Amino acid sequence: MQEIDRLLCLAIDQIVDGETAKAEATLEKALETARAKLAEAGSPEREAEIHERKGDAYGLMSEHEQALLSYEEGLKRNPASRTILRKMVSVLMEQLDRPEEALSILEKNLLPLDPENEDYLEARANALACIGPVRRGGEKAEGECGCGHDHAAHGHDGCCGGHGREHGHRGGCCGGHPSN
Repeated sequence: MQEIDRLLCLAIDQIVDGETAKAEATLEKALETARAKLAEAGSPEREAEIHERKGDAYGLMSEHEQALLSYEEGLKRNPASRTILRKMVSVLMEQLDRPEEALSILEKNLLPLDPENEDYLEARANALACIGPVRRGGEKAEGECGCGHDHAAHGHDGCCGGHGREHGHRGGCCGGHPSN
């Protein structure tokens, strides 16, 4: 796992330095390493962790559907992983604009584990704001969520995620990617 984490950190540094070609090669190496580790994993928890790392690598490559699929594979092996669940909610809200699915994960999986968690409650409120007009039969304008702000016009990803601070949100779904 340390090798995969090292490669992910290196890729992030390369992205920051504007070396996208090097970053892509590094991320591909991280994916290769993750695939090799899966063959020797031995336990469902370890396999889940490796799938999570694969999802992280795909996310850094802006392959968000692949990231989500990797997280789902990890969740099959460790259904109680809050980290994987949070990452799934984040991808669904911030990258894929699928707040209904994010809300389902929040209400069925995360909130029952910790009903008073402020990050989960805020993410739920954000998801409800995004799908509110649709549930009421109204039309949602391109790039607009239920809070009425045009995120696309300001280069924001997803609904109230990442850059939602203008609305008083801390940013990101579930407060970003907190650790367990």
